[in-house]
Amino acid sequence: MRSSTKIYRNVYVCTGPLYLPTTDPESGKNYVKYQVIGSNNVSVPTHFFKVMVGELEDHQLELEAYVLPNEKIPDHCSIASFQVRYIS
Repeated sequence: MRSSTKIYRNVYVCTGPLYLPTTDPESGKNYVKYQVIGSNNVSVPTHFFKVMVGELEDHQLELEAYVLPNEKIPDHCSIASFQVRYIS
């Protein structure tokens, strides 16, 4: 995201938690399962979303969206592999 500031006039980023389902291998049903931590049982997201809007010099906007797992991602892994593609 930081390198986007060299391309765009303005960059806006929104990040937040996701609690995505997983499929139970035995039943084939989907479940949302996540960890809670601390005495207040704070929910730990399974994933995060990140949306970046870049404003070009001609005021046109470009948007990119990502879904990232809440786990260590190897340094060699490109953020592009987590990009969500828009299909019309």
